[in-house]
Amino acid sequence: MNRRRILALALGLAVVALVVALGVAIAAQGQAERPRASVPSDEGGKVVGKVAPDFTITTFDGEKLTLSALRGKVVLLNFWASWCPPCRAEASNMESVWQDYRDQGVIFVGVDIQDTESEARDFLRQFNITYPNGPDPTGRIARDYGIMNIPTSVFVSRQGVIARRWVGAIDRARLTEYLDELLAP
Repeated sequence: MNRRRILALALGLAVVALVVALGVAIAAQGQAERPRASVPSDEGGKVVGKVAPDFTITTFDGEKLTLSALRGKVVLLNFWASWCPPCRAEASNMESVWQDYRDQGVIFVGVDIQDTESEARDFLRQFNITYPNGPDPTGRIARDYGIMNIPTSVFVSRQGVIARRWVGAIDRARLTEYLDELLAP
């Protein structure tokens, strides 16, 4: 009888340990799947002042775009996802400012992260986004730029150096202010 109780107790503890381990793993996976949407901040982390990591992205239009080929232009990298409410809030401003600055030596590049292609394309159509956008299917670009929250906008100087970084939905006034600073002689 004693042996049966010990066996039952051991089996019960094993089941409890398995359930706890499974719960922890599921919670960790859910947190790792998507960057959080965030509150606005111009915190630059450790990337501001450093050379922007180079990458090549295939846009949703099928074009290859390489960051280093854009040297000499001011580049705005916008990390976003269709499921992100602050990304949706800033989308119209992004397109409007892109239209205002596209002929002034500025290029916007949207980097879609942790999204499906169909949802990303729907997002671009819904907001009439015309600047180049492409997916980051492996997450390498987002990791290289230290993206923890979205949207995040990274402003790259003509020399290829990260000049500013804004975490959260960016308003039109701040967007134009930062671009004007980078375009100033």
